[in-house]
Amino acid sequence: MIKVKSELKTFAKTFTFLSLLLLKYPKFYIFSFLIPLVLSFVLYSVWFNLDINAVYPPQFLGFLCVGIFTISFYLSILINNWKATLFLKQLKLQGVNSINLVCAMMVIGVLTSWCSFLLNVCGALIFLNISLSIQVTNSIIDDINWYIWMLSVFALTLMSLSSTATFLLVTNFAKSKILANLLALVVLIILLLSSDMIIIPQVTSKHMAVSVIQYLNPMKYSVWVFFMITSYQYIDYQGITQIIGTNNLLGADVFISFKNIWIPLSITTLILGGYFIHNYFYFKWGVK
Repeated sequence: MIKVKSELKTFAKTFTFLSLLLLKYPKFYIFSFLIPLVLSFVLYSVWFNLDINAVYPPQFLGFLCVGIFTISFYLSILINNWKATLFLKQLKLQGVNSINLVCAMMVIGVLTSWCSFLLNVCGALIFLNISLSIQVTNSIIDDINWYIWMLSVFALTLMSLSSTATFLLVTNFAKSKILANLLALVVLIILLLSSDMIIIPQVTSKHMAVSVIQYLNPMKYSVWVFFMITSYQYIDYQGITQIIGTNNLLGADVFISFKNIWIPLSITTLILGGYFIHNYFYFKWGVK
């Protein structure tokens, strides 16, 4: 019990210290709020103009969650930069272990993702109401009930945890800051393009090979948990039509990645558990 209290106290101090430190970095606001806001605008502007019937609540809300990737990417860049100095090793000398550090960064990632999502929601509501180029009814937003918004926060948390954990894991595989940052950038691009969040399932589900390859993306599972919640698929199987963008499941030539929410939810849980175990034993406090 004494050890648990000591660990919690260390975690609280680490979280507070790193949070206050991040608030001093201008780039933190750029990657956490500005880039996600602009990117979400671009995504729903492009998809609404390409095919309004392709965008249902799952895709629309997914666009608003895009900050989970840029936030996690920036946190990994910070970790890489800190590893190139004595910063992390000094934290270690003060009693901070890898779990304290990783948990603090993941909580920061989650809280920042919530704020980014709320900002994007407000921005989208304003933009869609004044935009003349996007002819969209309020049905997209009206179809999202209050309890779906609540469950969306849970799914958003899972996505943020998965994304942050993935990028923190990547920081352990390069022997220099330059290579580590380059690797993080490559991972960012791969995760974005193959998670079904930017290139929506209506497109990817038409190509079985693409959908199968996407199983290698650890983010695909938590993203689909999000889709299944926001489409009501977790209580009504027909909700899958909102995800893949077709009302004719029998006649549609599509590949459905998951037919039950428990599969991606279970895999997401296993992935997060594996990340924690890896970071506990193999987290590197510095690079050459």
